[in-house]
Amino acid sequence: MIDGFKDLPEWLRILFFALSVPGLYCLMVLLGRRLKRRHGVRLGWLYHPFALGCALYFPAWLLGLDWPFVAHLGEATAILAAVFLIALVDRYVWELYFKQKLNIDVPKFLTEIVRLAILLLIV
Repeated sequence: MIDGFKDLPEWLRILFFALSVPGLYCLMVLLGRRLKRRHGVRLGWLYHPFALGCALYFPAWLLGLDWPFVAHLGEATAILAAVFLIALVDRYVWELYFKQKLNIDVPKFLTEIVRLAILLLIV
């Protein structure tokens, strides 16, 4: 939480929250579309809950809104962020770097171990 927001009244912090969530969600969706179309990152339907979780959690955390679900929302967003990170690693590390640049076929076992390590690290 940023200290400057502590002095604001509760209704103003809620108003800032309500105004920032749709904009952040749209920015996240635009980022996902750009990654999917221009860079070929395979983002599935789980990207939308991740984008919505980011759009809800970060403004609530920055504004210091002490709602009971904010902590749970942060944890769920972190797990969905792991899925997003796995999609980025699959595209940029395994496909672009090893397959296209070095012309090496990476064993599926190695990619699965890295995916599991990312998930376990986040959890």
